[in-house]
Amino acid sequence: MLEIGANNGVDSLRLYDTIPEATLHCFEPDPRAFATLRRNTRRSPIAIHQLAIGNHDGTTTFHQSGGQPPDAATDRSWDKSGSIRAPKLHLEQHPWCTFDTTITVPIARLDTWAHDHDITTVDFIWADVQGAEIDLIEGGTTTLAHTRYFYTEYSERELYEGQVGLSELLALLPGWDVHTVYPDDVLLVNRAFTTGH
Repeated sequence: MLEIGANNGVDSLRLYDTIPEATLHCFEPDPRAFATLRRNTRRSPIAIHQLAIGNHDGTTTFHQSGGQPPDAATDRSWDKSGSIRAPKLHLEQHPWCTFDTTITVPIARLDTWAHDHDITTVDFIWADVQGAEIDLIEGGTTTLAHTRYFYTEYSERELYEGQVGLSELLALLPGWDVHTVYPDDVLLVNRAFTTGH
């Protein structure tokens, strides 16, 4: 299983606790969130990678989020909305969330990473990449062809520059069927695994 955009690892631990026999790889490019992810998963066998997943290999600009939601119970800066894509309508929808800092982070195509780690089949991908869904798909066509389930966030508003809605995402994934649509998330199933081809 791959969790792309793991942030602090709280959901990573829940995922692992649900299926403890699975091998789980978690990706998080923001060094602030990655430090928390490392602390939270240090006693588990979860593999963590300080890496963005996108459509090229090398480095990229990462837009760090900041600020605090109105109901924040802590004074810790918000690190859950950062993206390799610049914010757009996100600034309007969540005016408290700032994007004042950009940093350079390592990035890899999903196909490159999977090849380098000898991963040929993936049972489940959970992607929370903050508007960079196209980048993930473009850089992971081979891996996605050998993935059973793909759960991803989406938005019908262009919260980040170049972000597309659900219909456009599905057009990029012609071999996939919609299993369940949730508010702002969708679970897809790879037709190749359900038809036996």
